[in-house]
Amino acid sequence: MHVTNEEHSHCGCGCGGHEHTHDHCTQPKNEDEAVLAYMLDHNRHHAQELVTIAAHLREQGKEDVAKQIDKAVEDFEKGNMRLSIAVSLIQ
Repeated sequence: MHVTNEEHSHCGCGCGGHEHTHDHCTQPKNEDEAVLAYMLDHNRHHAQELVTIAAHLREQGKEDVAKQIDKAVEDFEKGNMRLSIAVSLIQ
């Protein structure tokens, strides 16, 4: 699933204007906080998309590709953990 730039526009609250729900959609104190919160949500969304793609590839018998995507998702999650800490510290 490819998401267009329009779907990734900033809505002003730092949530990125995505369709999905999230728990950080509070008014940010500054632009840095807004961008960090947006990036965290953005990365979480894309990690979930990758999980879905990996599942489809497994169904097609492409386990080697799916395993690489799984590893990429693990890396996303590590980065997201660090971004989450940064968001908590900046609030």
